[in-house]
Amino acid sequence: MGGCSVLFMMLALTGLGFVIAGAFFGAAAVFIIACIISIVFAVRTGARRARGKKLGALIAIPIALFAVSIPTLVYVGVRFIAPVALEMTSTDFDDCLDAARSNDAAVLRARLDAGAASFDADEGETPERLLLHAIEYGRAESVTEVIRWAKESGRPIDLDAPIPRLDVEGATAYEIRPLIAATWKTYSQLDVVEALLDAGADPNVRDDETGWTPLMWTCTGTVAGFETEQSLAAELDAVLMSIDTLLDAGADPAVTADDGTGAAELFARFVEDLVSRAETDPGSDLSPAEATALCDACRERLAPRG
Repeated sequence: MGGCSVLFMMLALTGLGFVIAGAFFGAAAVFIIACIISIVFAVRTGARRARGKKLGALIAIPIALFAVSIPTLVYVGVRFIAPVALEMTSTDFDDCLDAARSNDAAVLRARLDAGAASFDADEGETPERLLLHAIEYGRAESVTEVIRWAKESGRPIDLDAPIPRLDVEGATAYEIRPLIAATWKTYSQLDVVEALLDAGADPNVRDDETGWTPLMWTCTGTVAGFETEQSLAAELDAVLMSIDTLLDAGADPAVTADDGTGAAELFARFVEDLVSRAETDPGSDLSPAEATALCDACRERLAPRG
């Protein structure tokens, strides 16, 4: 029964589409005929007058044709064609999400300028959500562009405030602060962390549930600056650069989590795991001794000051 109803509706819509198209093209044909007749009359008016003839009632022909065709064209154009054309050429929030994911700042800027007015905050279509999307995909250029655009459009983003992360049904799954999101996701990029810090994000912002800071998350090795698996040496190098970046930006290694865990302790666990992987992987490009030596300087920087 339901299938028949759907089929009937599809047939009805298809029929309506043919009727609308027929009305439009029929009116367009009538309009063109009226224009041709008007041109012919205009061209032959002089000759007819020379022979003492007038158009008389003939002038009513193009007038009647225009009277029929123009209202039909206007109605169909305004009622059906214009909305479809607008829908095809306008930009919505999903288009901006796609542009942020592509990491093309110019495209993202154009789509934001074209579609921002249509964003529905009640549906989660906010600059903050767009920023979180760019962070989660590791798109540094998009992160910078969203922050810049939000500020210039009078909707600046608080980079230290939690941003709702929506589930597939549009409900809030959890909330996370931008720099925390950039350091606890395994696919995050170092340049995203740098972009947020350059924009003024607090390097000592704390996660609401655990009290962890971006430095703590980084010390676990979660920010490795890669989206695909890479060598142990490259992984360690990326983690060390991330730690140095946060420390240079003012991250405090003495801050501890709610359970008392500190950045130095988390880094020690990461190094222990890295050394273990280097020992058990005969093809590793990083020896246990090299891993330990490379981490010594970082351990010194992470050591709490007395």
